[in-house]
Amino acid sequence: MKWEFLICIVIIWKYGLVPIAIKKIGAAEGSRTRKLVWQFFFAATLAIITMVAIGQFKLNWSIAVVAGIGAANAFGCYCHWRAYDISMSRTAMFSNLDDLVAIGLGYLVLGELEVLTPVLAAGVAVSIISAIVLARMKCPKNGLSAGLIFWVLGYSGIWGVAMFSMRFFSVRGLSLPTFVAVWYTGAWLGALFTRFAIMGRDEAGPPLTHTQIAKVFLLAIAIWTSLMLAYWLRGLAPITVIQPILLVAEMALPAIIALVFLGEARGMSRREIIAISVGLIGVALVALGFRQDELPNFAIIAERVSGALYLLGYAPYLWYIARDKRAKPLWAPWLIFSTVESIVLWEMRASQSDNWQLWGAMIGSWVAFAATLIYGKPGFIWLDAACLGAAIASVVVWQVYGQLTLGLMMSLGAIAIGMIPIFISAWHDPKGEDKAGWTMFWVSCVFATAAIPEWDLANAAQPISFLFTETIVMILLWYPRKLTAKS
Repeated sequence: MKWEFLICIVIIWKYGLVPIAIKKIGAAEGSRTRKLVWQFFFAATLAIITMVAIGQFKLNWSIAVVAGIGAANAFGCYCHWRAYDISMSRTAMFSNLDDLVAIGLGYLVLGELEVLTPVLAAGVAVSIISAIVLARMKCPKNGLSAGLIFWVLGYSGIWGVAMFSMRFFSVRGLSLPTFVAVWYTGAWLGALFTRFAIMGRDEAGPPLTHTQIAKVFLLAIAIWTSLMLAYWLRGLAPITVIQPILLVAEMALPAIIALVFLGEARGMSRREIIAISVGLIGVALVALGFRQDELPNFAIIAERVSGALYLLGYAPYLWYIARDKRAKPLWAPWLIFSTVESIVLWEMRASQSDNWQLWGAMIGSWVAFAATLIYGKPGFIWLDAACLGAAIASVVVWQVYGQLTLGLMMSLGAIAIGMIPIFISAWHDPKGEDKAGWTMFWVSCVFATAAIPEWDLANAAQPISFLFTETIVMILLWYPRKLTAKS
């Protein structure tokens, strides 16, 4: 299996779905150390059964080292749970520390220093500055960031060494079943030590119910499969190539999930959200900063992620109009918007610069138009005519006068015109727009911009214009104007 495909699976599973399970099951207050012991007991049992069934156990000197790292990882897992309980989104912003440890060890020990670039160093600096700013702000749960930083530091060094060890032992031939079985056996022993020797009886809390144990078993399955995928991935590509990409996912996905879907944004100030946004920009620079001959691999992944996210961004809107009988969107604007995006795609394909994001946007628009035919109503506004007229004019400029680039710019301008009603709607009634959908659109634009292959008008104009318009919508939705009462 190619590592580019496997890393997409790892990103979705390990950094998209597993954090939700950790937040809801492991990090939830009460009997944490008991849950820690049960989690690693189940994971070790699953790993040992798999290893025996496959028959790949090999006894050598590295077994003791892996078990020791696994034992330390148990305490790191406990620290991670405590940090997640305080703030999942804030923890995600500090998560670059363990990745930087892993990347640094990859440079120093495995001789993968040649991928270090000034852009990567700049991204590291921006990420660290963002983390420092967040560290000086108060947390919504305990009032101070000191507790969060303590728990983050507790797991960052351990996990940095742990991630490096996966690459180190995989390139030296330690089989996947053996590594996972020994790792989780050590983690179970480490969890017992954490419960009885480090945290004590008070933190153990009351015994777990059968329902709680069942939930912990599901969490154990999640982390067990996550570790196997991560170890497999690190055997396919250099750590200094894959770790920057995983760094983006580790920071971006949990932060977005916590802010948008778990409601943490409601307890944050604008300064905190801005600091988190700057941190995401920094980590994007880190991911883009490794050696240029590895860039196409990242660009392919980022482009496909952008297309998937843009298409998924339509899901909340479709769910809303199908669920709310009062929602009667006009179908004519969607018809025109879909037509204009199809024209842009046609023009970009002619210049061999089409991308996955535009395909996702075009497909999503036509699906939305089909939905409005079922749930919507007829209607037309003058901006629709202006949008369509500009798009038709762009085709004329291209086909009659041979000015493809100029025609593309006119089509993108038509899309910008079509966004004006959305700007107005978000300005007057922010609650009328879906934050989750627009946030996915905006994140898609960040990935699409990072994946631009060549910085010329044909390749860069569409992602940049989309990022610009989606950013305006995000500002209007997340920072709505304060309506003052009329005197």
